Amino acid sequence: MAARDYGSGAVSIDASDWYYDLRWRAWRTAHPDADPAPFRDAYLAHLASRAAYYDGLSQQVLRRSVKHVLLLHANAINAAFLPDVIAMFRANGWTIVAPEEAYADPLYATKTTPLPAGESVLWSLAKQAGVEALRYPAEDDVYEKPILDALGL
Repeated sequence: MAARDYGSGAVSIDASDWYYDLRWRAWRTAHPDADPAPFRDAYLAHLASRAAYYDGLSQQVLRRSVKHVLLLHANAINAAFLPDVIAMFRANGWTIVAPEEAYADPLYATKTTPLPAGESVLWSLAKQAGVEALRYPAEDDVYEKPILDALGL
């Protein structure tokens, strides 16, 4: 990549949109005429929680908020709720910027040791700095399943 002057597609905010998408598609199939608001609200709460978590890591490790890059996949849940996602972030005081502006943040030029694919560069920096009690970044259903199950979603 470096020989061709390509950069990494690093992200600062990792989330479980893939898991929410699996649950959303199954729920929607079982409840095609149901109001999607409860699912939307749970998804937005998840994304807000993940953003707050990773911004907290940014503050802890870098002593500032970075220009965040949120990992979202092209999937059914984002197709259904992307306008709501954008509105939620804006309502919470976030500013949406072009990728070029976000990737101009010095964070994304940082080389870290523990950066497996798909994980937040902030998580990797925190791990490298010895921050304790990091939430595992794979964001699997260990965290989200109980929440969605409790909501009947």
